[in-house]
Amino acid sequence: MKKADLSLQTIAVAILVLVVLVVLVIAFRSQIASLFDSFSQIISGTKESASDISFKNALVK
Repeated sequence: MKKADLSLQTIAVAILVLVVLVVLVIAFRSQIASLFDSFSQIISGTKESASDISFKNALVK
């Protein structure tokens, strides 16, 4: 096997892998968006809950 054959084969496999990844992202983009939306809701809910904590009462005890 020559060096050029190996590099062409590697490039072909890399291109194939990238095409498959792009197809998967396109196919599942609504689920991915829903997942990130859920994460942002969890994070914003945590921030709101943390802002409701009263530190005055905790420090007095």
